[in-house]
Amino acid sequence: AQLHTYYTACHLFLLMSGHEGFCLPVREAQYHDLPIVALGAGAVPEALGENQLVFDTMDYEQFAAAIHVIYHNPEFKDYLASQGKINIERFSNTTIEPQFLKAVLD
Repeated sequence: AQLHTYYTACHLFLLMSGHEGFCLPVREAQYHDLPIVALGAGAVPEALGENQLVFDTMDYEQFAAAIHVIYHNPEFKDYLASQGKINIERFSNTTIEPQFLKAVLD
């Protein structure tokens, strides 16, 4: 409940970790309709999916500018959030199950 409260009270999700593996927080943020500004380290780009804000370098001014743009442009914020919702469908049971069974049974 506490984690859900954090996600619902945020305007966006900022991910600057250089050590992300499975990236569960990315999917949680996308589930909660949050736009994400992220450093493209580890599995982050793949976890985020298409049409998301991913930066290759730890440039604080670039991250700050992205946050500013998202905060002041509700249409862009909504676009990023909607693309995130599309992305998390790649990880749904209905999508993963047939892929898993094919890999195991073939």
